[in-house]
Amino acid sequence: MEEKGLDDLLDAMAPMRSKPSLALLGQGQIGAALLDRARILGLASRVGVHRWGNPGDVACFVNAIDLSVLLIRTSGCVRKQFGRAIIESQTCGTTLVGSTCGAIPDVVGDGGWVVPERSPGVLADCLDVLCDHPELLQDAGRAGLLQVEQRFTYERIASILTRSWKCARAERRLNAGSLDRIGTTPVPTGGRVRGRNWRAPAVEQVGQHDRQDNNAFDWPQADGASLP
Repeated sequence: MEEKGLDDLLDAMAPMRSKPSLALLGQGQIGAALLDRARILGLASRVGVHRWGNPGDVACFVNAIDLSVLLIRTSGCVRKQFGRAIIESQTCGTTLVGSTCGAIPDVVGDGGWVVPERSPGVLADCLDVLCDHPELLQDAGRAGLLQVEQRFTYERIASILTRSWKCARAERRLNAGSLDRIGTTPVPTGGRVRGRNWRAPAVEQVGQHDRQDNNAFDWPQADGASLP
């Protein structure tokens, strides 16, 4: 499925300074094509495919990796509405890098980073820094687990839905018979749009990943400095 953006991940891995490995969970129609691409890029020894398992197997897989990547691309039929894989990863304490597609930045929140769609150069720079500074992964992993507890538990979602329905009912009663207010039910939201946008350094500092879009996203600070 082209919208998954996994070819962008392979294209990002090829020129990286660090040499991370990629573990793919699940097999589908694009599996053979991805493995062929990995071979062409010289990544065959660093890419592994694991078959689908039960929920316990998936949890063990996510707990065993250092970083999840969700690079969904917007298309005529795809615009990510939530991204359950994000909170599943964060529940395991595993941080992630997501794309700007749909609701992904808001769901990622402070528990990861966001890169532009179809931008392997920006992604490569992001992954290189995270490989060089594993403490950033640990900090974001803790932040992701905290935001799951604060925003995405069953109890929290139930509370938000209940409040939304009550607000909608109160608004409907208040404006009963007023045609100019039909459909204006207030729904509480989570506030600001979340997600740590990735900002690369100036182009002359980027080196092999020089791209015009490298200046668009926040660069995390290492050595104890605060993250964006």
